Amino acid sequence: MVGCTSKVDDAQHSSAPDVGTNMTNTSEIVKHIPPFNMTSHDGISYSSQGLMGTSYVLYFSAQWCSHCHPTLTALDNVIHSNRLIIIGKDARPEYENMSQWKSDTEETLNRTFDRPFCLGPEVAEANGVTGIPFFRMVNETGVVVYEHMGLFTDEDEISRQWNLTWFGPPSDNS
Repeated sequence: MVGCTSKVDDAQHSSAPDVGTNMTNTSEIVKHIPPFNMTSHDGISYSSQGLMGTSYVLYFSAQWCSHCHPTLTALDNVIHSNRLIIIGKDARPEYENMSQWKSDTEETLNRTFDRPFCLGPEVAEANGVTGIPFFRMVNETGVVVYEHMGLFTDEDEISRQWNLTWFGPPSDNS
């Protein structure tokens, strides 16, 4: 299985778990990030409208997902500190406290996360998240450039995809 799932779906299984979907290199219709508005563990609001003009990553997980930690660690090592938003997709009452989730994650991984932790099951649903970990790289115009579900620890590939999201594909000026 590629990631923890809310329901079983054959599309979630892959023989290459570190391969994501680069939205810019396919013939798919351009996907814009669905509108969202969330408040982080420290009371700061994040919205799709407020993030227009900047590139960012939405990382979906759950408080109980210990196998999601390697992906979060890899993203944390690569993505600029103010560009990664960590979103809890489990709205059960015992998992609503984002400050506790942040603290528990920091203790478990023995590192500090200077990242917003937001409760966003409705954001996860709007983004079609059925398995975790799942992340989307979004460019400054709100277009999803890259997405991945499942374990992903290749920091070089994350960096490459992030640079494509941040700067766009290389231009052909020949």
